[in-house]
Amino acid sequence: EDPMAAILKADDKNLRGILRILEAAQTPNNDVIKRAEAELKGLRVRMGFCSCLLAIVKNQNVKIQLRQGAAIELKNTVNSYWNPRSRLRKPLEKGEKDFLRKSLLTKEILSESKILIFRLYSSTIARIMRFEWPEQFKEFFPTIINILSRGNDIQVSNGLLMLHEVLKELTNKKVFVARKQFHEISMPLINFLRPRWVSVTSKLFEEMKSGKSELKQRVHMANRSLQILRCMQEICVYGIPNVETSKHAQDLFSFYLKIAKMILPIARSNRSPEELRSKLRSMIQVMQSTIINALKQQPLQFTQYLPSWVEYFTGTLTSAMNNRREYVFEKQTVQALSFLSAIMSNPQYTKLSDHSVIFSASKGLTIDEKSHKRTKRMLASIFNNQFNQQLIRTVVSRFLVLSKDDIEKFEDTPERFAIEQHKFFLFTENALAAAENLFRQLCRVFPDVVAPILMQMLSQRVNRKLGSSEVEQALLADALYYALGIGANKLPDAFKKKNVEFASWFKAALTKDIEQKGNGPWKLVRARAVWCLGEWVDSVKPLLRQAAYHCVSLALSDSNPVVQMKAAGTLHSLVNDWEFSNTKKLYCETYLKGNSTQLLQIIAKLKDLDCKQKIILILSDIVAAINSDIKPIVETLLCQFPKVWEGCNPMGMARPHLLRIMKNVVEALQSDSIRIQSTVIKLLGYALDPQCKERAYLSEYAMDLWHVTLYNSPVLKPDVAKLFGTWPSHISSRPEVLKKSFDILTSYYLLSEKHFLEPNAKIIQQTVCQWFLHELNEYGQEIIIRCIEKMIPLNSTAYIHLFKPILENILGCLIEATRPQNREAKRKRLSDKTLKEFTSTIMQLLCYNFNLTIKVIQNWSGQKFGEVLKAIMNLWMDRLGDSFPLYTKKRAVFGMTQCMGLKSKAIFSQLHDLLAYASGVVAAEENGNAADYLGDMKGASSMPLGKRTEAHRTMILVSKDPIYKTTTKKYVVQMLQKLTQQYGNEMKEFLSKVDPYIINVFK
Repeated sequence: EDPMAAILKADDKNLRGILRILEAAQTPNNDVIKRAEAELKGLRVRMGFCSCLLAIVKNQNVKIQLRQGAAIELKNTVNSYWNPRSRLRKPLEKGEKDFLRKSLLTKEILSESKILIFRLYSSTIARIMRFEWPEQFKEFFPTIINILSRGNDIQVSNGLLMLHEVLKELTNKKVFVARKQFHEISMPLINFLRPRWVSVTSKLFEEMKSGKSELKQRVHMANRSLQILRCMQEICVYGIPNVETSKHAQDLFSFYLKIAKMILPIARSNRSPEELRSKLRSMIQVMQSTIINALKQQPLQFTQYLPSWVEYFTGTLTSAMNNRREYVFEKQTVQALSFLSAIMSNPQYTKLSDHSVIFSASKGLTIDEKSHKRTKRMLASIFNNQFNQQLIRTVVSRFLVLSKDDIEKFEDTPERFAIEQHKFFLFTENALAAAENLFRQLCRVFPDVVAPILMQMLSQRVNRKLGSSEVEQALLADALYYALGIGANKLPDAFKKKNVEFASWFKAALTKDIEQKGNGPWKLVRARAVWCLGEWVDSVKPLLRQAAYHCVSLALSDSNPVVQMKAAGTLHSLVNDWEFSNTKKLYCETYLKGNSTQLLQIIAKLKDLDCKQKIILILSDIVAAINSDIKPIVETLLCQFPKVWEGCNPMGMARPHLLRIMKNVVEALQSDSIRIQSTVIKLLGYALDPQCKERAYLSEYAMDLWHVTLYNSPVLKPDVAKLFGTWPSHISSRPEVLKKSFDILTSYYLLSEKHFLEPNAKIIQQTVCQWFLHELNEYGQEIIIRCIEKMIPLNSTAYIHLFKPILENILGCLIEATRPQNREAKRKRLSDKTLKEFTSTIMQLLCYNFNLTIKVIQNWSGQKFGEVLKAIMNLWMDRLGDSFPLYTKKRAVFGMTQCMGLKSKAIFSQLHDLLAYASGVVAAEENGNAADYLGDMKGASSMPLGKRTEAHRTMILVSKDPIYKTTTKKYVVQMLQKLTQQYGNEMKEFLSKVDPYIINVFK
């Protein structure tokens, strides 16, 4: 009898055994934890295990840590085995499920005093509801309402917590597939919850007004109100079918507005007790979140509520900060800004203008015409020109302005400030990010209103009238450039409509603020101004480029890290912009050397590793963009490189980008890179050390550098040859790494076949054959085939001997293909795709070394030689639809043509197909231009040995290719003449049956 099939009863023996396992799972010993987890995994499939866990969780005498561990295990078991996705997992038995449904929803469970334990109960039952409702477990909602109406204080509190957990789970996962059923259960829930919330909230305000009750009691009532609010939030957003006609929605939203206005001053006040204030703040957040989500879910139906809530939210923005420009209740301000953003970004209110609203529904959505017109009128009345102007000025002059704490951070820890400026903050969590998002929407929807306001502020900035005090001028100037940078994608056309070109305010304001050398907050203005220049890079035309490069160079020379990092980012944008190609020569001649020196000095001085990494990445991209024009700064880079390398975090992402920089340097220098090869080899030796697993993250970048070094090297140096010993350990089945690995092998071979192959032949053969025959799928095998066949032109004999096991396996599979009864081969069965891919290699071998190739095929095929060669030719013919270069097709014709001279009827029977294929190649050859694929062979041959790269070596090999010594037509005609002499009348009879068009091609 299978012991795992037996029911696990909740008796003392079994409970003690499970407790022992749970206790072992909480020990600090990893080996003990692994054994305990394995035991728990085996118990999960036993019927009765969940019952035992529940018994442990309910036992108040058990240690709290073990009770919590059992509750977590119960939740995970339900999550994994209640309705498992994998067929390998056995679902829980029906009896176990019935027991859990019945046992988890009782007054005993709801009386649990430990909140951590009860939260796990709630999470477990929420998962069950997700799996079963609405088809099953329909009794949950009536039961929970009954307990909430009759239970004691702790049962009601826990019941609301469980209800909220269940509603949140359903709205997250199932409401869209069971919306109708959710609407049905929402009505009794809201009828039950709403009067209780109104009652407890009204009582709370009475107590707060009178001040007679104790603080503890007021906090308790606020907490109860908050719990009910959270439950009603999910119902209001997803459970009310139409918020426009729903009496519940009208009453609730009206009461929410009244309550929010009443408690917001208390929630913002420092005089109210912290414990009560935090509860009141949470209540405001839940109410406002409900309104925002209701707007997003039902925008057209929500229209009637827009005026009152827009007035409320915009009104809260005026008192959002204290005298130090610090938010007194930041999360509420974030929601206020997010509400306005939600209106302007909602697809149902697609485009707003200063006088009217143009509505456009999502594709395929049917719209009520009355709702459409009402929405247009409502939005036009709210977002009028006066309101928009006031909102824009408020956002720019208040919410995009940095606080005094920000300025202090800028001055005290500039590097951390710079990193935080680059971080992405969710606009639902951070007020500055929310303000930025709102202003972005304003620029998108109302660009013609935003532009004049910013133009006016620019004029005030030029005339030094933007702000009263020196500090205020600097802060507003910073906010102005921040706003201009945010709107860089939407405002240029609006500026042009007002006849204001970028060049005018670039020279009048932006350039002056970048060039100014003020201290304190004016450093911040300089940083923001140079950042703004980078955001407007699309408007920096060739005539302004020199001035822009000059501004960036000045900012890079600043001593403040924030200014330096913003300038580096702008330089990055200027170099990556498509206009850079028009001024590349100017930049390289005038600014490249100075900027690269500045960037290297900045990297050396920065202490924060994230800042270093950011600048290194920028330098890497600049070097890549400049490419061959990098030569003037090579010495500077090499001089600073060791110091920069040592200053980087060994486990950070800075060093990979340094390897990328070195790769770009080698590519730019080409054969001259031989003079820096000693430095490159040291880097490769460090990054590719197979004994240091912690450096594996450098491997891929190092392999790129390795291949580029070999590709551009004119000779094989001993230290480069020695590095090949690490090659096998860096091969991977990942396609991009696999290709790079075998490109490296090919580059070694082409660089110095004689000196490289002799000491490494054995390791090459073992490694390549092992990966090809045992480790890879057909895609990986194709990559290897394409890479290693590049070796054939240099020494086809060495290729055949080196990769003989692969060739023999291919031939063996072809032989078995001719014998259907032997399909179950002892050797690895290669896919048909791999066999077809290898035919191009065989064709190439037939061209370069016909006799040895035929000999190998004969030795392996024996009497089946003709059939095997015929199978090879058939495989190639099957690929007629594939796209091949002309020289590949021509090589195949030459190879197959030579085979026709062999005395084999099986091969001779393929002659008609060969002539048809060859006629197409002849037509392509006569219509095409040989220079298109021949390249500059004379230039490659005349290149001195010390200047040759792999491109030259490959071109020289191509020039020796047999297919370029004659045309396809001449070669086939010579073959036909030989066959006529060999077969006589049989050949003449064959030719008489060939298509006359094909015969005419070869006359």
